[in-house]
Amino acid sequence: MKKLMLAAALVMGLSAPLVHAAEDAATVAAVKEMFEAMNYRAMGKQIFQQMNAAMPQVIAQSTKAAIDGNPNMNAEQKAQALQKLQAELPKLQSAISTLMNDPTLVDELIDQSVPIYARHFSAAEIRQITAFYRTPVGAK
Repeated sequence: MKKLMLAAALVMGLSAPLVHAAEDAATVAAVKEMFEAMNYRAMGKQIFQQMNAAMPQVIAQSTKAAIDGNPNMNAEQKAQALQKLQAELPKLQSAISTLMNDPTLVDELIDQSVPIYARHFSAAEIRQITAFYRTPVGAK
């Protein structure tokens, strides 16, 4: 009897990951379908365009505030640091633009987002969400 129980536990233990993997594959497929219904790719591109426009100014302002608020720097050191910041900003803006305009960035966002949804929602739940996004209100 012990051997039968051990064999049953072994079979169940080995088959559980297979069932879970099949559910994961179905959930992953459902999430990708939901992203299509959400127009996720276009939204991602739009977000990155907005970030590309805003990031240099945000970085410049926060860096300036950090320099101005640094009690360990005197006025001359602060002025030099601000000059250096102004000199470096075009390079920074170029680097940010290169990153934000990388066509693979949205694909990476999707690749990183799919497992998050798959971890927290079942395939059936994702299909329900997808159905909503396909309605006029969901599309709006």
